[in-house]
Order: sequence, then structure tokens, then C-alpha cells
Amino acid sequence: MKIKIIAATILSVISVNTMAIEMVNARIVDHREWSTGNVKSFKFTDGNAPNEAQAKMLMGKATAAANVNDAEGYSKTNTNINGTHSYAINNDTKQMHMYTYEYKLCADGNNCIYRLDHIEIGAGGHTTNSGTTMMTQYFGSAGTFDSLASTKVSGETTASAEKHGHIYIHKIG
Repeated sequence: MKIKIIAATILSVISVNTMAIEMVNARIVDHREWSTGNVKSFKFTDGNAPNEAQAKMLMGKATAAANVNDAEGYSKTNTNINGTHSYAINNDTKQMHMYTYEYKLCADGNNCIYRLDHIEIGAGGHTTNSGTTMMTQYFGSAGTFDSLASTKVSGETTASAEKHGHIYIHKIG
């Protein structure tokens, strides 16, 4: 019996932390992903980050959360920068509304990746999502650079969150 309880607890923790996009009476109308600056590669993954925004969701409100991890690398090589994002939107009105959410992760100012969705949410509908962003950036010289992760929701209600971090690039040799 004790093993069953432990197994059930582990499964519930895993399912809470791996929630993908959830939509009730909602649909994605438009989806875009792009980069600016000198980004070498990037990736967006849903459902592999804790959804901090969902825990804060209030009736008729939108919530957002963002985090960026400090990164470390070497000059004249590629360095990975990682962020986490989540949002929750609840339409408690009696009509359909359009919302937009944007994930953004930046390294050293103008080197950014973006994910933008336009979402139609019907009366009484809601949507939540959590995920990670990852970009690879080349740094030609040593130094300390800024990083930024942000999540924004706009529409009938709005929410935003951002977190600043650092990228430490060491000189080779």
C-alpha cells in the first residue's frame, strides 16, 4: 500500500510539472516564431516547466510568469541561454474575446527569439501554458552580458512578467 501511495504522489508531481498547453472553449488563430539579431538557433518547448501563472489565475484575469537562468560559456564559441514562461487566461465574460501572448528571450540586447500566438477564447473559456525557450548565441569576446525573459498577455485583460539575468563569457586560454 505504501508503494502505491508513493507512486501516486510521484505521478501527480510529474503531471503538475509537465502540463502542456490547455485550452477550453479556445483556439489558436495565428502562431509565429522568429528571431532577431545574431541568434544561431532556437527552440520553444511546451509543457516542461512549472506553470507559475496557472497557480495565480483569477476569474476574468490573465496572469504571466517568466524566468531566465544565468548562463556561462567561452569566447568564440556558442553558448546556450534558457528561459521558462507560463501564462493563464480566463474569459469569464458572456462573449468571445481575442488575446495575444508573447514569449521573448534575449541575449545581449537585440539578439532575441519570440513566440506569439493570437488566441480566441469563447465565453467561459480559458487557456494555460508553460514552456521553455532555448537559444544559442555566439560570443566573440569575453565579458558579462545581459539576458532577459519576458511573458506578455494582452486582450480583454493584460498581464506581464520579466526576469533579467547574466551571461558570463570567459576568455579561452
